[in-house]
Amino acid sequence: MSKIDRRAFLMGSALLAMPAVVFAADDPYAASPWRKLTDAQWKKRLDLATYNVLRCEATEMAGTSPLNKEKRRGTYVCAGCALPHKNPARNHMHTLERQADQLKYAGIWPDAPTEPGTAPGPDLSWVLPKPSQVRPVPGGVRPKPYALFIPGGSAHRLDKRWPAERYGQLGKMLSERGYDIVIIGGLQESALARQIQRYVGQARDLTGRTDFAKVAMLGAKASLVVGNDTGPLHLAAATGAPTVVMFSSASDPELAAPRGHVTVLKADNLAELPVSAVLQAASALLPAA
Repeated sequence: MSKIDRRAFLMGSALLAMPAVVFAADDPYAASPWRKLTDAQWKKRLDLATYNVLRCEATEMAGTSPLNKEKRRGTYVCAGCALPHKNPARNHMHTLERQADQLKYAGIWPDAPTEPGTAPGPDLSWVLPKPSQVRPVPGGVRPKPYALFIPGGSAHRLDKRWPAERYGQLGKMLSERGYDIVIIGGLQESALARQIQRYVGQARDLTGRTDFAKVAMLGAKASLVVGNDTGPLHLAAATGAPTVVMFSSASDPELAAPRGHVTVLKADNLAELPVSAVLQAASALLPAA
């Protein structure tokens, strides 16, 4: 299979779990280049998928999917799928190995790595600028290091969120150590940013102002990423950013945690996860002062 086709599928939960606003017909990012694919192009690129058809899931999140579907253990099954993923163990595989296995069953990637921990992560080289494209400005001020906060997530999965006031408390501590705080999320999550700003008045609120590429670029340049188990967090982590991700009992990190320079914190109820535990994990990832 071609590199771009394989890349499209191996974006994994990073793209599938992006906020629905990204896919809505009237969203503010409709002019983004990746959003300009025609229906025919989407079908050519993505209709090879099986249960987790990207086109189906994306349009379903926006409430516009014309496809029939049924809910099975957290995944949508598109009616009329030509290449069903028949592996009975699919619901016990990590997202990356499961998607690689889907491509293997479809005959697209015969030697796909499907053993635990072997599937490659997302290839974001098409989004991130090459080192040669980033040139320092003579006499310019070196930008201040920043921590990227991703406090939101699916509106119907509030149990996957660490409380916003905890992000604020963490942000205050990191700010005192010399880090700027940058907050991203959907426009509907601006209230979370405002809660954090009560603790860190200078925190930058970029909610509603980032598209797919900007999330990746912000993640790539961040000294630290802290967030919930949600699509933008997975995308930022895929850039190699030092990342602390928090999981509640609503999802299983064994099946869905991002890979890379990542620390996973697990608490059945995230409201019970103390700031001290997250700060300790963050400090272990940050460069020594």
